[in-house]
Amino acid sequence: MKRLKAIISVLGGLPFLAARPSPVQRRNQRGTALVEAMAAIAITASAGVAALGLVSISAATSSNVATEATASWIAASQAEKIHAAAFVLTPGQYETISTPSGFSVTNATSDVVGGDSAIQLVTIAVARAGEEIVSVALVKVDR
Repeated sequence: MKRLKAIISVLGGLPFLAARPSPVQRRNQRGTALVEAMAAIAITASAGVAALGLVSISAATSSNVATEATASWIAASQAEKIHAAAFVLTPGQYETISTPSGFSVTNATSDVVGGDSAIQLVTIAVARAGEEIVSVALVKVDR
């Protein structure tokens, strides 16, 4: 029998030969399991809150990119319209294009320093809710 016990202890024991825990030990184990479960829930909840924060940041960034892309498109369209329009004397403005809801576009002409009166600098500004998003400058020549 001693030899069998020695072989079993070397092999790591057999579960059915292990001593059963007392009722007090079982109660202590239940409390430990509860604490472990609560810790696991807290860790999972923390990870979930962090993931929601990342989703929120991602959505805001995506919205900003979409706004800037729309503003760039508006500025390019306004520049094309100015390029095709008849020359307006400085100071002056060219006709503006219609913009999507919430956006506005303005343009203003100014003299080019050291240039002649047939060359002007046109500044195009695109804004949304009163905040300027894109500003572009181009040269218009009366030829």
